[in-house]
Amino acid sequence: MAVLFTLATITAQEKTMYVMKKGVVDFSIAVSSVDSIIFYNPVPAVIPVTGVNLDKTTHTLNTGENFKLTATVVPSNATDKTVTWSSSNSSVASVDNTGKVTAGNTTGTANITATSNANTSAKGTCAVTVTAPSSATLTLTASPSATFKLTDCNNTGSHTVLVTSNGTNVMRQDCDFSSSDASVSDVSAYGTIRAYKVGTAVITAILARYTNGTSSTIPLGTKGTITLTVTDGGAVTSTPLKLVIGEGSTPPYTPHITGSVATGKTLYLGIDANNGVGTADYISRLSCTLSSSNASVASINESGTISTLSAGTTTIKAVRNTGGAGEGTITLTVTGTPATDPFDKQITGPQVAYSDGGTAAMTNPFFWVRFAQDKGINTDAEILTASEIASFNTSSATTTLRITLPSSLANETTVTHSQLTTLASTYGYTSKGSGFTAYVPSFSGNRDVRLGIVTSFAQMTTTPSAVVLGSSGNCETGLEVSEGVVIYADYGNYYLVKSQNYFGWVLQSTVATCPKESFLNYANPTSFVIVTAERLQTSLGVPTMLRMGTKLPIASIDGNNITFRVPVRLTSGGLSSQTVTLAADGNNEYIHVGYLTYNTKNLLKQMFKMLGQNYGWGDGNADRDCSSTVWTAYKCCGFILPRNTTQMEAIPAGTYCKSVSGNTNIMNVLSGYRPGSILLKSGHVVMYLGYYNGAHYIIHNSGSPRSSCKVTGLSIYDGLLTYLKSLQK
Repeated sequence: MAVLFTLATITAQEKTMYVMKKGVVDFSIAVSSVDSIIFYNPVPAVIPVTGVNLDKTTHTLNTGENFKLTATVVPSNATDKTVTWSSSNSSVASVDNTGKVTAGNTTGTANITATSNANTSAKGTCAVTVTAPSSATLTLTASPSATFKLTDCNNTGSHTVLVTSNGTNVMRQDCDFSSSDASVSDVSAYGTIRAYKVGTAVITAILARYTNGTSSTIPLGTKGTITLTVTDGGAVTSTPLKLVIGEGSTPPYTPHITGSVATGKTLYLGIDANNGVGTADYISRLSCTLSSSNASVASINESGTISTLSAGTTTIKAVRNTGGAGEGTITLTVTGTPATDPFDKQITGPQVAYSDGGTAAMTNPFFWVRFAQDKGINTDAEILTASEIASFNTSSATTTLRITLPSSLANETTVTHSQLTTLASTYGYTSKGSGFTAYVPSFSGNRDVRLGIVTSFAQMTTTPSAVVLGSSGNCETGLEVSEGVVIYADYGNYYLVKSQNYFGWVLQSTVATCPKESFLNYANPTSFVIVTAERLQTSLGVPTMLRMGTKLPIASIDGNNITFRVPVRLTSGGLSSQTVTLAADGNNEYIHVGYLTYNTKNLLKQMFKMLGQNYGWGDGNADRDCSSTVWTAYKCCGFILPRNTTQMEAIPAGTYCKSVSGNTNIMNVLSGYRPGSILLKSGHVVMYLGYYNGAHYIIHNSGSPRSSCKVTGLSIYDGLLTYLKSLQK
């Protein structure tokens, strides 16, 4: 609205009047030179809401109980931060206008949603499961004692809480701990007791997950309490806090920012109470006062969300005011333009020193990309198109290669015992002496099968029994989150399943059953992200590890923010989902929308991200073996390859695969093949890098000599190569 001022309304002391338009000073004018002035009231710019995040995306509670949800609007400086709360099933769980959720007397599930009043498409949802109270309880004991002096456990110490249920040990990492008075004492996620002042505090533990080995016979939501007593006073010792800034919104907030960042980024602060010593203990950002020394460069809200605004440097500071004392700082440098791909920069030293032969510089993918370019290879050129890779996958879907496309898995409806026996024989279980028929008794006719989606890393085993690591163990392969399986049989707490390239037993707790439509939404989505980091960790009520090559359906893309769905297993065994929102990653270091372009540069980048990755036979301990390592790099570009080396050797030469056999033939032509080609010997597979300074070099993961993914000279396999497979026209 314009307001007219005349000279009579301006005092003699006012020499100048500034004309403002939309909050920006355009120019100044001398009062004496005009008869009247129009002053435009500044109109503040409206900053729209792009998303809503909740502090919990799943929660389990008993009938009649309640808990509080907190909604955070994105961006943090949005004009209208108000939300409206709603429940999809108020008879199961209702919510008031403050986010307090109350379970009714009906068991079941309900989605609690916070919707932005400024943008109704911006929502955050928590899947709430209401269960009947269980007679099971958790027993909490403190070691060495539940009564102790302040100095015994000042901030961190040697006192711990142990958890059992009817004599069965419960993994503390599978519990959520809370304190009735965190200013007196609390407990870390690993059961460490911390004390801050004289008094008492009731510690409550709730079984929230089975991820770390707790028996699934103990119902989720089972609770227990213990009273801790701090007996003598004294000031709380102030301990330094280590601050990290990362792109992940939940602990450990990876990937961490180590250099400068561009403007327009949303980042997250992590506060480590252990100051970087040992295992990080990330405390609540709300327990600290957070500040930015230069808010015009980067702002930070009370929840620890950082927005980069303009070029410059600022210091982010956290001062602990609840549950202890201490402070920490971290410097953040913001550039005015988007950061360039660090992979394209000259790197002065190796990223990881795992080279067994050659020079340390060879452990950097930059070395081999530049080497290939010097040989005349366009490392950015597309080797095969997405449609050509899809054709290759279709032609590979054979019994010989043990590959079944997800779309074909979805169409399986029944199975006979004869078919299962054939599968067991195909995958070598008979020769392994697994006693397959002992676990799947004979049945006549057809048996209905079920479809399932993997909801946490699933270790596939030869028999329905505990994992035994090593080449003489029972590990077959690892199945990634969101991977689809056909469920053929049950034995104890195991399912007998077939995935796109394997067959065996997995824990039921790692798979959720679902209808065909839901199966295809995850196993064969049309719009998806690929995890391109070696692994990401989410904290969605149940922590979920996402390994490289994991494919997850996209829920929405809003500007720079990508929201994707992560499958979740309900206590009933059915399928639910939660969403994760990450800022788009222009360098493809963490996630990528769709498959990566299949070129030499991307393939080497992905392979070298696994440098130093521990060797694990059959993906034991969530590590990788030789074939899993190579396939994972190719998986990011859309390939479905056989799981084991014998089947990789059987990939036929064709339109999109050049194949050479015999050691002499391979060595004669090897230097003419592009980096990234697959080399095989009996029982082992490696990726070829190039011929440099008189020697051939490879990158591979093996059980010796260092039990990790490494760069070595090919000479260690002289005379042993059986096949070369180059996936190209």
